[in-house]
Amino acid sequence: MDKEKLTSFIKNVELKKTIIKNLSKAEGVIDNYDIRNTDFMNPFEKKNFISILKGLDSIGFRECSPSAMPERSIIQIFPEYIAEESLEKPYDIIKISGNFKFNKLSHRDYLGALLALGIKREKLGDIHVHEACAYIIADKNVSHYIMFNLTSINKASITAKIIDEDDFEESIPNYQEKIITTSSRRADAVVSEIFNLSRAKIQEYILKERLYVDFELFTTNSREIKDGSLISLKGYGRAIFDEVISETKKGRMRARVKKVL
Repeated sequence: MDKEKLTSFIKNVELKKTIIKNLSKAEGVIDNYDIRNTDFMNPFEKKNFISILKGLDSIGFRECSPSAMPERSIIQIFPEYIAEESLEKPYDIIKISGNFKFNKLSHRDYLGALLALGIKREKLGDIHVHEACAYIIADKNVSHYIMFNLTSINKASITAKIIDEDDFEESIPNYQEKIITTSSRRADAVVSEIFNLSRAKIQEYILKERLYVDFELFTTNSREIKDGSLISLKGYGRAIFDEVISETKKGRMRARVKKVL
């Protein structure tokens, strides 16, 4: 397998490393007729990886997550003659319980506690936060380590338990709707309005590689934002550029955005 040739269309260095690493697993399936799993991948990584897998002979693959609309998931690769229903899921669901009445925990709190245990981000899937509990999707290779070693989060004592998929509760994101006015769809123009920052500051953050759109790193100010795009600015949060709803008399665009709470 010529992995360099297969990934020649990928310009981002880090993305290319990730795809080549996981292509080695696909190569192992072809050579050894066994089953292999990628790490958890974000939507942009999955999109690029799956586009290559579709061109490979003699293998099958599936996206693995308990969520109806997952953000991060594992791609399981197997010989094409194996039936999907016979495959074991490559992840566990860990339910985190505790007394959170006076200590509300956020997604950042849960992720920070897991990373503090030495767990790599690619071994963790989505984290579904509820008022009284949370569900962590984790690679089977680290799930038991998490269960036995994660005992507190942000000074709150917790219990961790691996549960059946039938007991999993997916969280639904909350949004705050906002109408912005922008001169164009340029990344610097749109993002500055969403997060109430100057265009110069956004251009600085783009140079520092802090802006992602649909999980793709944006490195130029002039790239345009499409309707429905998920915008992530490190340190400021996330928002969905929902749609352009009208045009002002001066030719500026009025657009609806949804900030993720």
